[in-house]
Amino acid sequence: MDISYLQLSTLVLAIFVGVCLFILSRYIRMPAIVLLLVGGIILGPEFLNVINPASLGKGLRLIISLSVAVILFEGGLTLHPEGLQKAPKVIWRLLTLGVVITWFGTAALIYFLLDFSLAMSLLAGSLVIVTGPTVIAPLLKRIRIKDKLYHILHWEGVLIDPVGVFIAILCFELLSIEGNHIAHILQLSYRLLIGSVVGFTGGKIIVVLLKKEIIPEEQSSIFVFASALFLFAVSDYFIHESGILTVVIAGLVVGWANPPRLKHIQRFKSELTELAIALVFVLLAANLELKNFLDIGWKVLLVLGGVLFVIRPLSIMFCSHRTSLSFNEKLFLSWIAPRGVIAGSMASLFGIELVALGHPEAVFLKTFTFLVIISTIILQGGTAGFVARRLKVEAPEKKGWLIVGAHQFSRNIAEFIMQTTKGVCVFLDTNADAIR
Repeated sequence: MDISYLQLSTLVLAIFVGVCLFILSRYIRMPAIVLLLVGGIILGPEFLNVINPASLGKGLRLIISLSVAVILFEGGLTLHPEGLQKAPKVIWRLLTLGVVITWFGTAALIYFLLDFSLAMSLLAGSLVIVTGPTVIAPLLKRIRIKDKLYHILHWEGVLIDPVGVFIAILCFELLSIEGNHIAHILQLSYRLLIGSVVGFTGGKIIVVLLKKEIIPEEQSSIFVFASALFLFAVSDYFIHESGILTVVIAGLVVGWANPPRLKHIQRFKSELTELAIALVFVLLAANLELKNFLDIGWKVLLVLGGVLFVIRPLSIMFCSHRTSLSFNEKLFLSWIAPRGVIAGSMASLFGIELVALGHPEAVFLKTFTFLVIISTIILQGGTAGFVARRLKVEAPEKKGWLIVGAHQFSRNIAEFIMQTTKGVCVFLDTNADAIR
């Protein structure tokens, strides 16, 4: 059979099946990634063999990289400043202290229970740092929780990705590339510098072009999409894997500037993100070897239990110490930390390269990471709504007032209503000056 046909059929089927499973998940109210995992495994080489990621060769890495860029740019685009203002202390602690606890805690469990090398233990621990917007965002849409909890999980999910990826790359380099520790730390610093500068500058340029309406309205969405991929490529040209941070920062800059037609851009990017998640997760699931999961021993399950039931709650308790979060809110955050596409993508890419370098522990890396992904998605994603109800952290039903006419008298009425009832008022008027 012609190899080009295999590549085409694999890619097209992965896209079509992934999108169909995304649609099906809406109807049956199940996390999309569960269906994508099951669908990818069934259609992959382990069963029907109609989707074969190996046929894509090095193209698989390119597809994963560009899809991750799309996902993370959309994540940055949807972060709102008021979310950070509602729980700044918890969010920054999760991105610093929380990362350290998760990374070293998981690495310690792997090192002592499984007797792996320190370098491999640190790399495996780094891959489960990220919670990821690919799972958190759909989950938060499905359940209605308090604004404070929503913003904490959303901000953590988006911003922790580049942090986790950078740490994972540093650990991978320590394991696979010759050189002293100082050289690796300098490489990481260079990535941070390039990613920040290119992302901030590129985001500002996009905002200026949109605000001055240099880009026609009809092409604004595809221009922003193309710009995100361009900035990702520019960063990676200077230093490999710096594009991850670039797209997150560029998305933040554009989202916070709130340029014209931002809602249309966000809607377009949201659809592209779902397409990227559908494609990547089907390919990654099809690339799994089930016998590796069957060979898992009880010690690996102990490590998994430690990650779910010890390390995450420990991280939340430390990061939320002396904050306004109630005990039930802390318990809810302790339970919700599903991993997604980013963790799976990095584990797959590192696994391929480490196998080529002759590391016998490389198979464990991907198997363990996907075991965490599958367990957190099914356990935490499937029970999130039930846990939110039991802990009474659901958001109250939103009620407000719609006032027709935005003249001075109606604005005074709205001010009185908001002060006395704390309700939200929305104005409807055809007069642009009155709306302003």
